[in-house]
Amino acid sequence: MPNPQNLREPWKPGESGNPKGRPKNRTAQTKAKLLGKKKAKELYGMSQTELRDWEETLMVATSNELTLICKADESPAYAKGIAFAILGDMKNGKTTTLDKLRDRVYGKLEQKVEVTGKGGEPLVQQNRQLTREEAQEFIRKLEEET
Repeated sequence: MPNPQNLREPWKPGESGNPKGRPKNRTAQTKAKLLGKKKAKELYGMSQTELRDWEETLMVATSNELTLICKADESPAYAKGIAFAILGDMKNGKTTTLDKLRDRVYGKLEQKVEVTGKGGEPLVQQNRQLTREEAQEFIRKLEEET
């Protein structure tokens, strides 16, 4: 049951529970200061869809296409960075960046491992009560193995 001392009247119309308001995003101000207002308006963030499109495109691009993306001034930094990383991996015979992109775009592949005992038998047998003879035989086998 709620404590009546902690209850308060509902907010009145026009009244806010956060009088200072939401903190301002300084990104727009910084872009305008560095690039000028006109150029700052042209720059906008990438949506999740755009990020995924770039990742899918870069995963299947040829080395020549990746080089063009790296050299083009119009290419977003995100695309340039990934293209540069893929080219570096290719040069060194690695697939690290492509593996990470594939996992991010399509999800990690599941690897299932089945563990069985000798001859495919279950590793652990069902719990059951051993007879006296079975218990003695089990103990005898354990003593022989050690």
